[in-house]
Amino acid sequence: MNSRFTVGINQGVLRLGLVVALLAGGAWLVFSNQQPQADIASSTTTTSDNFFANRTISVTVQDDGRVLVGQQEIADTITRLKNSDELRVEILNGRKQPILGGNDIVIQLDSAVPLPSTQSMRAYGIHGADLVSEEPVRSSETTARWTLSQLSSEGSVSLVVNYAPQSFALGTRAWLRSLPELITWPVATLAGLIVWLLAALLMFAARRPWQIKNRAGGVIFSPPSALSPGAAGCLVWGKVGPAQLAATLVAMAARGDIQLVQSPAGYRVARRRAIPALSITEQILLNELRIGLKAVTNQESVEATIAQQLFNKKIADAYGGLLDELRQRGFFPQHQTSGRVWLRFLASCLVWGSIGGAILTTTMLPEGVRLIGFWIGPLLAGWQIFSRIPSLPRLNSVGQSERQRWLQFRNFLTDPTPLGGGQAEARAFLIHLPYAITFDVVPQWLARFNRDLIGIPDWYFNTDNPAASKVFIEDILTISSHIAHDFAKVAISE
Repeated sequence: MNSRFTVGINQGVLRLGLVVALLAGGAWLVFSNQQPQADIASSTTTTSDNFFANRTISVTVQDDGRVLVGQQEIADTITRLKNSDELRVEILNGRKQPILGGNDIVIQLDSAVPLPSTQSMRAYGIHGADLVSEEPVRSSETTARWTLSQLSSEGSVSLVVNYAPQSFALGTRAWLRSLPELITWPVATLAGLIVWLLAALLMFAARRPWQIKNRAGGVIFSPPSALSPGAAGCLVWGKVGPAQLAATLVAMAARGDIQLVQSPAGYRVARRRAIPALSITEQILLNELRIGLKAVTNQESVEATIAQQLFNKKIADAYGGLLDELRQRGFFPQHQTSGRVWLRFLASCLVWGSIGGAILTTTMLPEGVRLIGFWIGPLLAGWQIFSRIPSLPRLNSVGQSERQRWLQFRNFLTDPTPLGGGQAEARAFLIHLPYAITFDVVPQWLARFNRDLIGIPDWYFNTDNPAASKVFIEDILTISSHIAHDFAKVAISE
């Protein structure tokens, strides 16, 4: 039957598209955003009644670093440099905002802190803005004046004043605008990477109870309990993921419930029989893959268009089914802490905070692009927490004992000693294959067998070469990863 392609806002692909759109919008802001300019305030000043009366442009510097032209506060502030506190402001620019020209116009600087020597103060005029002198005339220790002998409607005038270091008690806005000058991009990037390192250490501590020590704890030669392969993988890794769903599908195939068909276009999933009882996870997978209830004849199959049909919420429900299987067996404490919830909240804050911070830094701060490297660290830290946080709460003594037994069975699957080549061993390969998938040890499990003696199971069919067992062996090394990859494409944020 034909698959019906659907689109939902919960799909990982669309979520990725939203992130890309957000980043693209931020990049657009970097190149197109126009910050408030001093010349807009000064142009208002040069057309006010006060200007016509005394023909004076007043520039005021406050003790917290804020700057006013006339009565209007502008975007520029005092900038703290390594060797000075600097005022660098363009107070007139007729090419951006038309201004009222004229002769003998005074620019008066009033400072809340004592001004430096006249050699440290300069005014620069271009495009028809002619100054009597670039150096000012000081009328007091906090007031200086420049005179424009001529100002055209397109003239531009800038002031540069270098105060002594630490002259101002900078406010928050002035401090923020000074950061790109005080922090070099290698230092900013290093600070961000430290945040990433702290997140990595946090996840190492959170994942430590779930570490797998190779060959530790002995060997068990068969599954120690009736846990499904997907649930067993969750118990071993402490995390549920696409590999556990892939193992669930292969386990259903090994039971004879479904058939896996490999073709040049990829794998397909077909229903072989009606199944009276399914686990929650199995039911979700069959429903979302649109596998019908009727028996399959003549290799009739259903395309497993997972990327289009499995939604993140359904993926989360399928994961939850595996976790419920463990919970029902009493592997967790009765009173569980909510540490994982806070970690997910922290990860969300880091990811979205870093994206928003990067956009604000590059658009609101002068030379803010120098600090963009810092935000790489929190972004990676958030992603690290999302990808590494355990899905399972801590285990009680019963759960720890059960996990140890499954680790011993995993030791059997990864034992390098070759197995015999009889029919019993060949059947064991197929029976235990779903566990090898969920434990991520398929190559090690396959290496224990003589590949020539492994037959093609009835739940597998290759459209190109249906009779070659060698093709099945090659395919089985990739088919589980293909399934897991498809699941991962739609479960990336769960």
